[in-house]
Amino acid sequence: MHACGHDMHTAILLGLIPIVKNMNLPVRMIFQPGEEIGKGAISMIDGGALDGIKFIFGLHAWTSMDVGEYHIVKGGAMAAVDNFIIKIRGKGGHAAYPHLAYDTIAEAARLINYLLEIPSRKVNPLDPAVVSIGYIKGGYTNNVIPQIVEMGGTARSLNQNVASIIEREIKSISNEHVEVTYEKELPVLENDVEYSYSIDRIAKEFVKDRMVPPTMGGEDFAFYCKKTRCAFAFLGTGKINGIEVSKHSSNFNINEESMIYGALLHISAILAAEELIKV
Repeated sequence: MHACGHDMHTAILLGLIPIVKNMNLPVRMIFQPGEEIGKGAISMIDGGALDGIKFIFGLHAWTSMDVGEYHIVKGGAMAAVDNFIIKIRGKGGHAAYPHLAYDTIAEAARLINYLLEIPSRKVNPLDPAVVSIGYIKGGYTNNVIPQIVEMGGTARSLNQNVASIIEREIKSISNEHVEVTYEKELPVLENDVEYSYSIDRIAKEFVKDRMVPPTMGGEDFAFYCKKTRCAFAFLGTGKINGIEVSKHSSNFNINEESMIYGALLHISAILAAEELIKV
């Protein structure tokens, strides 16, 4: 399920249009599709959405925070996302005679253990890193060693050096039996520190800044941050019927009062950008 608040984000911007028009400032609203497939921001950039833009601000519903709360992580806020597919090919055979086959299942098990050890054994323990296997498929009956086993997963990190280490280690398992396809999907979402603090200074009059850590989730807003100075906020939307519901749950919902605070954050971001431009 990926109904994680994009309708709310869109509604906040729509509500801001008449307010921003009255502010008489050069502001561009971006209504971007395709975040859930990681390609929307690039298509907007290619279409000229950031042409002439010096600062960009965005936000996302955050269920672990109460209504009236927000936070902008200074620096790396959301993870780089890489994806990989590993295919193991060998000589299949009867399970009663494994010595006559190349056991793709056993090789898959060995590789999974190695992959999951990368964050704890190849990366500095002080640097956040995740490698997870999302699926594995191979074989069709209990007494045959299959010719092919395939698995796929994701790698997450909060700085490019760590991302490069993980990529190197995963690609290193390639050999005559193992084929690795590795794809970089999203870069780290890196908030501009000065702009973020400027927003905080203005927003604290209206919204409570509650410290929350960076997340290993990814967000294609990161591509905008590669092009111009950016800030991306987590906006508290609170619990539903007293229960914190995952953003990717089919039960996800928001307290609509949070939209008011979302609008105030956007206005704070506009005013902060105006101040920095004048400086």
